[in-house]
Amino acid sequence: MEEARLKLSQYRDMERHHYADLSLLSREGRLERLTLRRNILRQEAWLTWAEEVLIELSAMETMVANHKIAAHN
Repeated sequence: MEEARLKLSQYRDMERHHYADLSLLSREGRLERLTLRRNILRQEAWLTWAEEVLIELSAMETMVANHKIAAHN
């Protein structure tokens, strides 16, 4: 996840520094920006999914631990 966060930060920095003013971009620049936006959105989606996975795994571990405790009693 740390690597994905780093990539996302780098992509956002590129967007701010190179593609901030759409009115100054050539056609090629606008298309490059759209590709960059796709990468930003992909990283954001992956991170959101990964955070959900960690929450779910934690909940499953808690359920297993609670089941074991109940079984001992």
